[in-house]
Amino acid sequence: VEEKCLAWMECRLLPATSAQQKYDTLFGEVVSAAADARVFVEGRWQFDDDKLNTLHHLGAGTFVTSGKRVTAG
Repeated sequence: VEEKCLAWMECRLLPATSAQQKYDTLFGEVVSAAADARVFVEGRWQFDDDKLNTLHHLGAGTFVTSGKRVTAG
């Protein structure tokens, strides 16, 4: 696992050839996972430290970072 990785999942690829071809996606079963205790506390993600925000790929060269928490209700 990367030294600066905040979380990771190891997955087993599930056979879904038609979905892969039609939707350009894949499906996997998580067989192992871990998260840094600085951002995963009591079963919830907490990105209060801006230095620990994560980067997510949205597709087509577009990315978003985690950060501001919004609570419904």
